[in-house]
Amino acid sequence: MLGAERALDDLVQECKERQQFVEGTPLVDGFFYGSRQLIIAGLLSAWALRRRRSGFSYDHQVEKIVLSRLRESSIWGESAAPFVMLSSLELEQQCKQIAAENLVHEYLTFLLIFHSDGSRGLPDSFISPEDSVRFRYRVGDQERESFQGFSYTCQVAVDFLARRWRRRALANAWEGITRLSLDSSVPKLSWEWFFWESESAFLQSASAGQPQSWTALIRDADNRDISALPPLLIQQPIFASFFLLVFPHRLTPETFAVVERSLLQ
Repeated sequence: MLGAERALDDLVQECKERQQFVEGTPLVDGFFYGSRQLIIAGLLSAWALRRRRSGFSYDHQVEKIVLSRLRESSIWGESAAPFVMLSSLELEQQCKQIAAENLVHEYLTFLLIFHSDGSRGLPDSFISPEDSVRFRYRVGDQERESFQGFSYTCQVAVDFLARRWRRRALANAWEGITRLSLDSSVPKLSWEWFFWESESAFLQSASAGQPQSWTALIRDADNRDISALPPLLIQQPIFASFFLLVFPHRLTPETFAVVERSLLQ
């Protein structure tokens, strides 16, 4: 944690000193520029949320940087979801509730567009930003032809919006949501949560209701059972928020609930 916090402190200082965020040749950087801006926004949001939980004063310059980076960001795949979700929590802490909800709604809309008829789906949570961009733009050899029909992060976005009573937004998206298998990869052994690959992991799959009770949707979103998670994630929500950025495939409705609930304590 100390190493992570120091690295984030250095990143914050670098961002404060930056006038522009292009790396290398601008024409080539265009493929990755938007993705990198979302990564910066997510990392700085994790830094800011840690400070808020620890009782430090707010850094208004960082708040402005998060907003400016989000305006220039783009989503590469489902491994972007932790960066989106932490950024949305930070926006809420800045009293920008509508912006926070719209950010998650835009992510959900983007995901559903890439899972519409005739598309190849969105690279899942196990796929790196670099490989996801290559997949989207058909650059180089493709290990997979399609990610169509399933999502590891759709339920997380649905829970977020349901807890904020965005009924109309979810109703408009529901037809697309019902076409997806809502998946989670869950290691059976607690220690395997902290390895990139887990031999004991099993796939949990669910389908959205057709029709779906709004009352039941809110109840499920509000009462995610976190008891089966490793104690470290439950007891150390700051670590959990950092962990999800590094291990995006461990973002589940339950792990995100740990992070979100910690802000309400």
